[in-house]
Amino acid sequence: MRAPYGIAMQEPAQIPSLLARLAADLQNIDILWQVGALTVCLLLAWILTRRLARGSLARDASAPGPTLPDRAGELGRVVLSLTALLLVLLARRILQQHQPSTHLLDVAVPLLFSFCLVHGVSYLLRHAFSPSSLLHYWERAIAWAIWIGLALHITGLLEQLRELLDDV
Repeated sequence: MRAPYGIAMQEPAQIPSLLARLAADLQNIDILWQVGALTVCLLLAWILTRRLARGSLARDASAPGPTLPDRAGELGRVVLSLTALLLVLLARRILQQHQPSTHLLDVAVPLLFSFCLVHGVSYLLRHAFSPSSLLHYWERAIAWAIWIGLALHITGLLEQLRELLDDV
């Protein structure tokens, strides 16, 4: 393609994003295996986390401290997202041996990883600092940064942004 003044223009590059591959994969019936595996992984992670929370609350019921349910709830979110991530990684590894594409699970992995990051950072900040409006601001700012990074990664723009910043 030629532009005015003899300058050669390049064709716009296709953005190889996780979403584009997932959209192409939605037309294949094999996506049902991925939906089933993702559903089972999330349900199993929820059940395991609930059992773990009940067991720890029953064990620590005799221990003094009014913040035990709060502490278990905060840690439960971290454990739930981490357990779901590990189960989805395992399911993806198993499904990759039997079918050529696992794009739904490829999208679920960074999403669950970002959940782990958000919940883990929030848990650490709440236990490292006393509650305040500044702490709440930092939790939200870090969560927004993680979610924006996830959106850039899923859409395929993160690599282009990284290349652009490297060129600068």
